[in-house]
Amino acid sequence: MKFKCLFISIMIVLTMFLSACASKKYQPGQEYGAYCSKAKQCKIMYAVRDDGAFIYTLGDNISIVVPQDQIFKDRATILSSSNNKTLNNIADLLACYQKIIVKVIVYIAYEDQRGVAKMRAQALEHYLTMEKINARLLYSVVKTRRSSLQNNIEFFTRKLP
Repeated sequence: MKFKCLFISIMIVLTMFLSACASKKYQPGQEYGAYCSKAKQCKIMYAVRDDGAFIYTLGDNISIVVPQDQIFKDRATILSSSNNKTLNNIADLLACYQKIIVKVIVYIAYEDQRGVAKMRAQALEHYLTMEKINARLLYSVVKTRRSSLQNNIEFFTRKLP
C-alpha cells in the first residue's frame, strides 16, 4: 500500500513537471534554434547594414564583414567606445540563435601587422563572450590577404541544428 501511494505521488509530480515543459509554445515567424522572430532578425540585420557592415547569408552560414577602422581607432587594440553601436548590433544578431559557431577573422595586408591584428581578434572574441553569445565554439584567427578583404573583420557564423 505504501509503495502504491509513493508511486502515485511520484507520477503526479512528474506529470506536473512535464506539463510545465510543454507550456512553451511555438511562436509564428520563429525557426528552429532561434531566440528571435524572423522580423526581429531582419530588423537587427538592417541595423547592422546601416552601420556600414556587409552581411552575406548562405544556408545556415552568416558572414558579417566590417571595416577595422569602424571598430578600432588607428592602430589601437582596444575597442572604440564611440562605434560600439556596430558591435552591439552584431552581438544582438548573434544572440538570436541558440546554437552557433562563431569565427572572428581579422584580415591584414602585410605580415608585420599580425601582432596588432591578433590582439584585436582576441578583444573581439572577449567582447562576444562578455555579451553572452550562445556559441558552442567561439574563436579568432588572423589571415593575410591582399584583396578587397584586407583591413576588414569578418564574423563568420554557422547555425547548428
